[in-house]
This record gives sequence, structure tokens and C-alpha cells, in this order.
Amino acid sequence: MAEHQPTRSRNNNRKCFLLTPILSHVAMYLMCVVVITTLKLIDAARPSSNSIVQTSSYQVSKLYSVNNPHSNRTYHAAVVDFAPVSFPFQFPQLNSEIARKILKPNLDEFEKIIFEMMSNHSTSFDRPDIIVFPEYALFGPGLTDREKLRLFFEPIPNDLPFTNICDSANDQFYILKRMSCLSSKYGVYIVFNMGDVQNCNVTTNKKCPVDGMFLFNTNVVFDRKGNLITKYHKTHLYFEDGIDPGDGKPVYFTTDFGIKFGLLICFDIVFEEPLHSLLNDIKVDAIAFTSWWVNFPPYWNGLAFQQALSYSYRTNMIASSSGASYTSSGSGIHMKGKSIGVYNPSLKGHSQTVFAQGTTTSSSKRRHAANVEPIVQDMRMIFDESNPQHILTSFTFTDPNHSNYSTIIPFIPVRGKSYDFANIVAGSTSCNFKFTISPFSNISENDSNNYFAMVVTDGQVFKPKFEQASCSVMKCGSYLNCFIFLEWKLLVKDTQVVLSDLTIEMKSLVTNEWRDDVFPMLLGDEGNLFIGDLKESSFFKTNAVLNMETGKTPAYVSMKNVETKFLGATLLSLKRRK
Repeated sequence: MAEHQPTRSRNNNRKCFLLTPILSHVAMYLMCVVVITTLKLIDAARPSSNSIVQTSSYQVSKLYSVNNPHSNRTYHAAVVDFAPVSFPFQFPQLNSEIARKILKPNLDEFEKIIFEMMSNHSTSFDRPDIIVFPEYALFGPGLTDREKLRLFFEPIPNDLPFTNICDSANDQFYILKRMSCLSSKYGVYIVFNMGDVQNCNVTTNKKCPVDGMFLFNTNVVFDRKGNLITKYHKTHLYFEDGIDPGDGKPVYFTTDFGIKFGLLICFDIVFEEPLHSLLNDIKVDAIAFTSWWVNFPPYWNGLAFQQALSYSYRTNMIASSSGASYTSSGSGIHMKGKSIGVYNPSLKGHSQTVFAQGTTTSSSKRRHAANVEPIVQDMRMIFDESNPQHILTSFTFTDPNHSNYSTIIPFIPVRGKSYDFANIVAGSTSCNFKFTISPFSNISENDSNNYFAMVVTDGQVFKPKFEQASCSVMKCGSYLNCFIFLEWKLLVKDTQVVLSDLTIEMKSLVTNEWRDDVFPMLLGDEGNLFIGDLKESSFFKTNAVLNMETGKTPAYVSMKNVETKFLGATLLSLKRRK
């Protein structure tokens, strides 16, 4: 593991779910959204010369104030939902000069955003202490040619901390020098993502690629003085064929305000390591998370997953993703499920801000199954043979390798109707659904573009593969879209379905192979967080925790008297081998 202790200073066959959409990384539009919130928490761990480049607009809101358990002062965290304003695909030929022309406008946008933050908060006591920018913010994803990727990468020093980069004459440090100068000029910690190239010898290093260089997707951290204090190489790569995986070792740093942050990048968050080591062994206070998330709305949106993970792991996250469009947007600050965030539901980028004030006194202990008493006991759901809803058709699918199963039941919601479905099975997962559509829903039972579906999944997904299971009720738009999710725009537009109550129960039909980390993910109108604060209140209950055995104790989420516009709810289990 790697840690930095600071000086004290102010300073390409894609195997996805059968119901997941066809992904596209090129539908990127101009957008910069700064998410800076104000929330005091108790017991928290605490202009371009390139003619084709457009300039993003953005605003700055209040700061997210976090109580530091190690001192008497608060600190302020900011995340940026940012889309690059210049991309490699805009240029038919790439060389080192063109690469600089692509990087410079994006770095200029970084500086404009940081300047706005500082200008809107005149005193040092309400300015951000730490700012997080997203993955691939400097040139965007999609490049797989290693020679072209190399044009955007720099040899990030291994001997850390590395000082005085801002004053360095080393031309290899174009990005590092610019970011070092920004952090020292404004006296702020900056977490951002860039490429790290490390030369290697193919004859002495068996892991060395044939071209003699490692290319790593990398998070970099500068302290207030502009010192490069640590770096983290992404471990779990998501269709990044030109990139080399990191060694998987957990990396963290401790700030001068006493908070210990762990570093993760995008797809890393799904896997057990290095996340569990950061939380359970190193016991970080918070996760600084950069991402160019690939949303599957409304099934698996990044913002909802961040909130669910923060809730179930009882941890804090400052998470930044790309605001280019709904395919990648979703940035927020999450304090053990108490969340504030922003999501762009359109293909066209636009500016938005978010802020909030509040408190939380939730326990800092991790949520484990042994510490939770079930609220809903012996919940059984039976099909009513006399109920017309029973004629709905269930479809079950599996992939050719029988490694992934999906069961889908499409339906058009009916105003005022209650639904009760038991033992919907896919693979070794069984789900029960019970919910009521509010009579105040402005819907028609003949609307063929208002299909919802109950969905059960079980098995291996994505690349690299991981084991999961899920129970979902979600909008899919057209009937066909419930199966192949082609019509993305239907998934993220307004919903007129108002939910009165909902209970989902998930049970494994095998009892001795897996343990489950379970997450409740909820989405409301236009893909925003359905429940602003995931907390055990009079209307929201769940036993979703870590290390459950859903073959013995079913997981559930239950909501009563909600009366809120609704896009989707999912109980997701990430399977961990015992």
C-alpha cells in the first residue's frame, strides 16, 4: 500500500446484461458542471486558441462543509461534473503538437473553474480544501492505439512526494507543471486523472509490454504547496485495450486537515479490492473517486450507485464523473448515504449547480449483516390467480455459456393499481416485488411508450467479469426497449409514474458459495436521486449491508407513502466468494 503524510499547511465483444444498452462514448457535448455543496456533518470521517473548441459555462455554489473528527475545524470538498472541450477525434492526424492543442483547452477549463470557486468564496475559511476532477477529463476516453495514447501521457515520478514541479523546466511535465502551479497558486488539494507512461525492459521484465512501456490510467494528487504527493494506477480496466492495469495495491493520502482519503478510478469501485483494503484495513475516512462512468439508465446510473455504495459501506465519497451527457454524468458528495449530487439527463450539455445544508449523526461503523435486525420478517408474496395482472408474460434468457441469466416481465403501469409478484427467478436468484402506483400518476394504461419492467438478473457480467444478482423495477419506455434498451431517450425523460409504496426482496437459492454486498439504488424524475437521503426513516427501510448471506436472510428495500415520481429501483448484490 502507499501513503503520503503531509506537512501541516494551509496551503471487442461487449458482454453485458441482456437488458443493458448499446454503449457509445462518442456522443459527447460541451458541459462543465461544478458541484460544490454546503453540508455540515457531525461524526463524519471526515480561453483557447483552438478555433474548434467551445468554452463551457459554469457556476459555483456554496461549499460542502465536513466536520473533521480529528480537529475542531471543518473542511470543504468540491467535485466537478466536467466534460472535455477538446478531443482527439476532432483531429484526423495526431502528433505531439496536436496533443498539446487538445490538452491546453481542457487545462484552461480546469483553471477557470478553480478560479471561479475561489472568487466566489472570498475568505480562506469557506474555500474548497480539496477538489476532484473526473477520469479522462483531459482528453476523453476511446483511444486504444498505444502510440497515440502515449502523446497524452507523461512520466509521473515514482519517488514521491515530488516537489517544485511548478518551477520545473522539464518539458515532459506539461500537465503536471500546470496542475502543480494551480494547486500552489490557490492553496488547494487537487485530485485529477491523467496518463502515466513508465518505460520498461522487455528482456528483464516479463510483464513489460512489447513496445517497452507501461501506460497507466492514473489518479494524481497535489497538495496545497503544489507538491505531487501520490499517484494511483487503475486496477480494473473497462474496455481500455491500450491501457495496462495497475498492481492493485491500495493507495491513500492524509491531508493537512487530518482526513485520510483512498483513491479509486471508475470500474475499480465494483470490485472487492482494493476497496475493501482501503475501508477495512487502512480505514480511510473517505474515497476520492474519479470516473467516466457508463450509465445504464435507469438500471445502473453512476450517481445512484455512488449513493448506494456510500450507504451500504458506511463510508464517505467525493465522486467526480463526466457531465458530457446522461451516458456518463453523475457527480456527488456522499456521507454514509446522505447525498447531494448532480446528473445531466440529456445528450446536450448544459450548466447546473447544486448545494445543500444539513447534518448527520450516523455511526461510523461499517454495516455488516450481524449488526442489523430485519424490519420486514417472513415477507411472502403470492400470485393472485383471479387478478388480471397474473396474465403478464415472463421472459427468461441466458447467454450461450449459461453464465448470465435474466428474467423480464414488461407491463404498463395502471393508476391506483397494486402489484404483487412472488418468486421471479433468474439463475440462482429469486425476487419478490410488491408495489402500488399512485392514483395521482398522470398516465394512461394504453400508453405504449410507458412500459416498465420487473427484471431479475444473475451471473457474470461486463469485462472483466464479476458476479452479481439484481432485482429491479424500472422504466424502459417501449415494449421492445424492455429487452434490448435501444431507445435511450425514453429512459431518461420525464416520468409521470408516481410511486406510493414499494417492497423488493432478493434471495439466493444457493447457500454456501457466496456472500453478498447489497446496495439499494433508486432513481427519480430525470435520473436524479429518488431518495435525497438514504436513511432509515419512516418511509425508507432496508437491510442492505455487507457480507450478507441472502440464501439465509433475504435482502430487502421497502418504502411507504412515497408519492414521488419514479424511474427505477434496484437491489444489487455484488457477489464475493467466501
